[in-house]
Amino acid sequence: MPSKMKNLLMRALKTLVFPACVCLFFAIATRGKLFTSRSVLVILRQSVLPAVVIMAMMPNLTLGMMDFSIGAVVIASAIIGGNLMNMTGTGIPGLLVFSVLSAIILTSFTGFLNNKLRVPILVIALGLMLVYEALPKLLFPGNDGGAIIKVKYAMLAQQPYIFIVFAVSFAVFYILVNKTTYGHNIRALGGNDELARRAGLNVDKIKQICFTTSGFFAGIAGALYMASNGQVNSPTAFSSMTTVMDAFLGLFLGIFLSRFCNVAIGLVIAVVTMTTMSNGLVTMGLDATYRDIVKSVVLFFLLAFSGNQPYIVRMRANRKRGAAADREYQKQISA
Repeated sequence: MPSKMKNLLMRALKTLVFPACVCLFFAIATRGKLFTSRSVLVILRQSVLPAVVIMAMMPNLTLGMMDFSIGAVVIASAIIGGNLMNMTGTGIPGLLVFSVLSAIILTSFTGFLNNKLRVPILVIALGLMLVYEALPKLLFPGNDGGAIIKVKYAMLAQQPYIFIVFAVSFAVFYILVNKTTYGHNIRALGGNDELARRAGLNVDKIKQICFTTSGFFAGIAGALYMASNGQVNSPTAFSSMTTVMDAFLGLFLGIFLSRFCNVAIGLVIAVVTMTTMSNGLVTMGLDATYRDIVKSVVLFFLLAFSGNQPYIVRMRANRKRGAAADREYQKQISA
């Protein structure tokens, strides 16, 4: 077998081994109930929103910046998009456009402050989270900061429309990350900030574009969130964090899988895997507390394994060198 093909098969195997183990476990544990055609369709549909949220979070995380305000941006853009859609009577196209535009404005403002204030993004994100949570109440006091849309607009969150939205989002994300200067720059900047500066990259400009781009996907997530809920109320006291919690497991698993496959493909596999796990635990009859414990333990082991990966690689390399030295020594003795 050619070495290139062998390497490709090994990378595919490493990518799919954990998802395959999860699917096999829950197929046995639920006696196949989780993998009926209807259940699989539900899993795929439920995976779309967290996948799009991860697309909004991944570029910033590549640069070492965890933007915790994304959840507030998603909800705020959902409320703004829903209300402006109702005011203009533009329907689903209006919901998408207004949600995306509002999210881009908010994330661009986050990036602007990040570049100008020169303080840790965690501090800025936590402060802006409260601002973005309160923003809908300032803009729409008559609705108590919330939004309600008609049932007919919920079709955006149903198949096949939700899969069409995902396909477009995935295509844009894949092209941006793999086929553009933007994707090359964030990989270079994420690898070594100082080296990227010395190479002549405009770091502040790249970070600003990164935040603005994340707003595009956060706006799509906001439109889907509005369509799937029908009524969205203004969050308070960091409650918007719950919007992104389902995405965190998929985010970290996607980062881990990106060692073996393209990051865009890895995040999709990761989100479907974690949604399968969540639905499998529900099918098994576990309540919310035990489900959170199981998912937290899985996340802990994934992060622990990922963090210790360099040591494992080094240990294997040392063993190979030791074995080679031993073979050479045996040859010298026998000679």
